Amino acid sequence: MALPSVATGGLLTRAPDFWQGSGDLYGSGLAKHPRNLQAFDLNPGTTGFLRQTLQNIKAGTSVTVRWDDSPNQYDAAAPDTRRYNISAPGGTTKELVTLPRTTVGTPWRFTNSYTFTASTDNPVLAFTSLDTGIYGAVIADVRVDQNAATDTPNPETPTTNTPDPSRPPVPSGDRPPVGNSNTCVPFSDGSMPTGCVEQTKNQQAIDNCPPGNASCVAKYATDGAATKQDTAYTAGLVAGLVNKDRYSSPANAANAMCAIYKQHTGSYTQDQYEYAPGTWNCKGGLSDQDGEQTRPTPGGTLTQLPSS
Repeated sequence: MALPSVATGGLLTRAPDFWQGSGDLYGSGLAKHPRNLQAFDLNPGTTGFLRQTLQNIKAGTSVTVRWDDSPNQYDAAAPDTRRYNISAPGGTTKELVTLPRTTVGTPWRFTNSYTFTASTDNPVLAFTSLDTGIYGAVIADVRVDQNAATDTPNPETPTTNTPDPSRPPVPSGDRPPVGNSNTCVPFSDGSMPTGCVEQTKNQQAIDNCPPGNASCVAKYATDGAATKQDTAYTAGLVAGLVNKDRYSSPANAANAMCAIYKQHTGSYTQDQYEYAPGTWNCKGGLSDQDGEQTRPTPGGTLTQLPSS
């Protein structure tokens, strides 16, 4: 019910965006929801309704709807409770009565639940007022959860090239997810989902590459693995440099720094660097003053940085 945005204490006589309906859209102040949400009153002056087509839900799918409700609290003349129902194709129409506005604290109720098995594709979910007048039940925070389709039972034992139903589906034409995804975890029989076998072989080949040998890694890597591994190795070299006593021996520190680029120049082309490492001038330029740091300057000399 969040769109369009309504002034805190105001209302719009229209349905929220993405819904159809006849009623009043309340701003958060008028709705009096404890989480400052907007809400929809099902009575715009007479019996109203609110409905939405649930896209991409197939017939035979179990759907659970959850929402918050309250009696209209516009002013002291509003009745204590309000009646309405919820319905959807394939489900039984369920009648509800709001909590009375005399309830201690807020009369908002947060435990509403309605489950149905869709009898058509893209079923229409509907809330319908059962009262007349200007005061209706007020609806907020509708959530829809789609469960597994009842007409497609899961196989008892996964077989080769049969995706495990417990894993997230892989969209047609896409490569299987990598990294933290469990899509490429072996089945109980040791087989792999389609598309993951070659990836696993590549990973084994990458593991056998010598540290820092980017040309070896690049033969088998996908999704930036070569860059990641070589970056990790370079980070180790830099860490070793940082831990050196570069203040008492800045020349040794310079040599260690300049050795890093040599790990890359045999495997990468110049267009992979903002400044190609081979353009660095790694001779001289270091200050002997204690406490100063140095950095390589592309196309120039190692110049000193200001003291911190």
